[in-house]
Amino acid sequence: MKKIKLDNEEINYLKELLFDCRERWTINKIKKLKINEYVLGTKSRDTFCYWIEKKTKRLGGISGIGGGGSFKFGIFKPKKLKRYKKKSQYISNGMYSWRKVFDENSSARAYKEIHNKINILAKAIFNNDRDTIEYELDINKIGRINPEFGWKIVYLLSPKRIYYPFFDKDLLLYASKQVKDNNFNRKTNRMELQKFIHKHRDKSLDVFSFAKLIWESFNKKPTQQLSTALDPEGGKKTITHEKLEKIIVNRNRKNINKVKHGVTKCEGCNINKNRKYNIHGKSIFEAHHILPIKYWEIAKIPKREDYAVLCPDCHRAIHKFMSMKNVETISIIQFKKLARI
Repeated sequence: MKKIKLDNEEINYLKELLFDCRERWTINKIKKLKINEYVLGTKSRDTFCYWIEKKTKRLGGISGIGGGGSFKFGIFKPKKLKRYKKKSQYISNGMYSWRKVFDENSSARAYKEIHNKINILAKAIFNNDRDTIEYELDINKIGRINPEFGWKIVYLLSPKRIYYPFFDKDLLLYASKQVKDNNFNRKTNRMELQKFIHKHRDKSLDVFSFAKLIWESFNKKPTQQLSTALDPEGGKKTITHEKLEKIIVNRNRKNINKVKHGVTKCEGCNINKNRKYNIHGKSIFEAHHILPIKYWEIAKIPKREDYAVLCPDCHRAIHKFMSMKNVETISIIQFKKLARI
């Protein structure tokens, strides 16, 4: 990549913007944060979410990242009233809209839950408690705040220059590849990637110039995401993610049957459904992907721990819980607690 060096005027502007954000949102101010000072959608251009998404956009954007629009903040004030179906993961009371995972009835209780999580994260940032940061923003954690939103907070508020403005997972993986070749994939947590980038990046560039270099080279890639997969002859070929899922499913059908072979009880409810329904000769059980297929970067032969063998009822139920909790994976232990099995 060709090096980019920002001029001093732009660097000073970005430094001042970062300083202003840290001055505006100290740990004490975050602790006393009220809902109208937090949400996006009010007339104020001085709310917490407005700062994170709009005012500091030059320090790394999160618009459109993470899906769900303004729901990435947990709660917001919509311009127009919208009614959501009972089965929706979202809810509105006419003034605020929020994610049901925080509370199914009250915007006040939902905000209290969100505010508590922001407080815990802010305290961890100022104490440089990396373990807590990683835990609070873990994609597998039910009821967590949006990881991209959370990681921008980490970058903006951290008193230490050890984090980088790469909030989307694909961008973070791309940045890690640019500083040094590695075998990281979507299973790799963001904290590990941030540490790796900090250790191996070109220190001759200031942080802002380095970030712009990564952003610009990443945005020049084809808009359709690509992955490398093994072709039938054993070589490599580049394919789109849309085709990757079909290739994985077709290639690994035999392996899925191997995973199910010999299983007599559902790993969720622990019931032998073949015996219950008097079905012989063909397994009623289904293979559930612990890690969603879309996160498999190569068409690999899956390991046993990549699957859970479930009956159709538990398989539907675990996907229902994933939808309700707005998470992309739930472990069998978590599922059993949620289903009270």
